[in-house]
Amino acid sequence: MLPLGKRAVNSAALAVVLCIGLTTPVFGEPEITEKIVFYEIEGQSGRELKDQMGALGPKGRWARTEWRVNWSSDCKLSVKLTFIYPKLKSPNSLSDDLLSRWDRMMDALIKHENGHADITLRAARQIEDAKCVNADEIFDNGNRLNAKYDEDNRHGYTEGVRLSDD
Repeated sequence: MLPLGKRAVNSAALAVVLCIGLTTPVFGEPEITEKIVFYEIEGQSGRELKDQMGALGPKGRWARTEWRVNWSSDCKLSVKLTFIYPKLKSPNSLSDDLLSRWDRMMDALIKHENGHADITLRAARQIEDAKCVNADEIFDNGNRLNAKYDEDNRHGYTEGVRLSDD
């Protein structure tokens, strides 16, 4: 059985993730709004959880970061990030081993999705630094970099986003 502390740490980490859904205006930088959305899954094995995420996850993926970058005629930027993650319906019904693997996978998944956010925020700052000259081109390049990021690490697999029954 996992120590109670591990389950409490997992809950605390989730609470921290939930708290980032705040608007963070910083002088000289884009206004950034982050939101987290969850979809619920259930299962008793890694295979069942993977199947649920594949069926219920955004666009057939386990998680997704959606972004919208807007700029005004005077080049004031805003960035809206929406993180979509799976959430266990009944985490206490899982074996300690599976719950431990779930926690590791979720840590890696959050890190991976934050990688997408970082790429998007770099693109927004480049747009701002360029005073919105060629903004569409910079934004399109950011989209290409996000796609390459997924291609290079197989949608996070090489970063630990996996949940095997091995």
